Amino acid sequence: MRLHQGSWFAPLATKQGQLQGMVSNPPYIPSTDIAELQPEVARHEPHLALDGGTSGTEAIALLMKSAPDYIISGGFWAVELMQGQASEVATALERDDRYRNIAIHVDLNGIDRFVSAKIV
Repeated sequence: MRLHQGSWFAPLATKQGQLQGMVSNPPYIPSTDIAELQPEVARHEPHLALDGGTSGTEAIALLMKSAPDYIISGGFWAVELMQGQASEVATALERDDRYRNIAIHVDLNGIDRFVSAKIV
């Protein structure tokens, strides 16, 4: 495993079409909900790590759009998301013909927490 630091896929520009998969815990909290988070989260986590934009899925949408350029055919794609976002993300992936085998996965509390797919 090699680690690269940067904004999303930017530091991997030379790796287009070479990655076997992507797993991400992107920011997924809607901007207006951040103030309502538990104080230990809202006050101590970097705002950039929490703020998923107006809908909470802006970073996830960026990953959906960009990942197929970097991940090989048959490669794995997965993101963590907040309760209530899984169906929206799965539906968006279904509309994109670059994704197959889309699945929603629950966490230990039975909450839809992850969406995964294979790249075509």
